[in-house]
Amino acid sequence: MADTRRILLVEPDYLLRRTVVTAARGLFAVEIDETSRYENAQAMVQQHRYDGLLLALDDGGDQALALLQQLRAGALLPAHDSPVVLMGYDPDRRRAEIIQTLGVQRFVMKPVKVRHILESLVQMAPLRAARTSSVAG
Repeated sequence: MADTRRILLVEPDYLLRRTVVTAARGLFAVEIDETSRYENAQAMVQQHRYDGLLLALDDGGDQALALLQQLRAGALLPAHDSPVVLMGYDPDRRRAEIIQTLGVQRFVMKPVKVRHILESLVQMAPLRAARTSSVAG
């Protein structure tokens, strides 16, 4: 389907990841590739051009920011200027400065609400409502 947007979600929390994917696919014409690991995400962004990225800031390191820096610098092909939403706890000063320079569209504070992630998806890439065969009531 030509109107389907492709999003990459990197989130270590399985339950949050599955909830976001299920809700987004139910509401929008969107394909979400998901992973819990940045090593996998790096390979995925080299294979596909995404309409947006949802990245969880990792606690112990800066894997999300490193991936985003590589994308913006064109170190990973295809080069990405895709919108990015970061999810995480209040970043320290160093991370906040890096985030500002990387063109992050939105920062969603953890603990996140699925509603905030879905709102971020809508802002990130114009999404069509998914066609459903029945009306929820």
